[in-house]
Amino acid sequence: MAVAEEECSSAQSRSSSKGVYYLAKCVLRGSVVLQVVYGHIRSPSSLDVVFGKETSIELVVIGEDGVVQSVCEQAVFGTIKDLTILHWNEKFHAKNSQMLGKDLLVVLSDSGKLSFLTFCNEMHRFYPVTHVPLSDPGNSTHQLGRMLAVDSSGCFIAASAYEDQLAMFSISMSAGGDLIDKKIFYPPENEEDTNTAGGVQKTSICGTIWSMCFISKDFSQSSKECSPVLAILLNRRGAVLNELLLLGWNTREHIIQVLSQYAEAGPLAHNIVEVPYCHGFAFLFRLGDVLLMDLRDAQNPCCVYRTNLNFLTTTIEEQNYVEESCRVHDGDDEGIFNVAARALLELRDYGMDISKGDDPMSIDSDSGNVKSTSNYVCSWSWEPGNEKNPRMIFVQIQENFS
Repeated sequence: MAVAEEECSSAQSRSSSKGVYYLAKCVLRGSVVLQVVYGHIRSPSSLDVVFGKETSIELVVIGEDGVVQSVCEQAVFGTIKDLTILHWNEKFHAKNSQMLGKDLLVVLSDSGKLSFLTFCNEMHRFYPVTHVPLSDPGNSTHQLGRMLAVDSSGCFIAASAYEDQLAMFSISMSAGGDLIDKKIFYPPENEEDTNTAGGVQKTSICGTIWSMCFISKDFSQSSKECSPVLAILLNRRGAVLNELLLLGWNTREHIIQVLSQYAEAGPLAHNIVEVPYCHGFAFLFRLGDVLLMDLRDAQNPCCVYRTNLNFLTTTIEEQNYVEESCRVHDGDDEGIFNVAARALLELRDYGMDISKGDDPMSIDSDSGNVKSTSNYVCSWSWEPGNEKNPRMIFVQIQENFS
């Protein structure tokens, strides 16, 4: 069950006063894998995979022969909404020696808590490091508990509701005390916070949050000294297209500000993904294509490259329209840009192979019946450990329109 019985009655009473509120209960343990993450879970040298299965988590390892072997599976309190990996940072001070060098599993569920879990080899199971209360148990569309994002340095975490609200947390570097150092809600929780938030308007993220990710900063800078930048893909009520918002958290003044907004006519954007090891770059997935976004200047986002995903109907379109404001001038930045562009070209090369007729899943042999198609990426994963040439593995869905 997602919540205890005594909590159900209180949840029903709150629903009448706070709008939409629903409760999900599970009779049998789910077997469908809804989330997949990987990291150094059992030890600093192991590469483990964790499956999220609605009401349980399963730790597995993949052998050299490709066979998946289950290490353990355990139930969680509530229905899992999202899970991610908080990577170990050398600046962290672990509370005990068993946690040194190991990644933490971060779980968001309808229990209303943000849970940080570590794997204990002696107990052969996950156990909680800490729980951070976010909201009441259940699934209110306006309460935090829908989506997670983690900074690549492991210093910041963001959690969002289905719509209108999100929160950011900074990870403590000290040996003692709580794991969470600071936290901030956006929009502010009360009117007093709104008045001191430097003019931040509550309506600035009014809409459904489709996707979000942190934009990494220059590796030469300290992540804790820099204000983190969070990119969110927002669908405003009544809008046809989604827009990209860049939010900056000023940790010294403790305010969140909208740094910029980006939207252009074209296909519907549905996901924003950071390019690993390339500070300031992200992929914006849209229906039919992918945009490589240069977000190093958070107040002046721009698209520097586009790849078409409709391999079966159109040829690959390479766009060389790089605005002067976002052109790269120095050698170091040019190298970073080339790495990001090379990762995007991996998608193009894969598509060109399919367009030659090598798709084993294609069962439509009627070449005379031309249909309009639109492809979009529904799932992806970056190749682990590949810092020089990041490569993405993705699953693509094709929609046909006669």
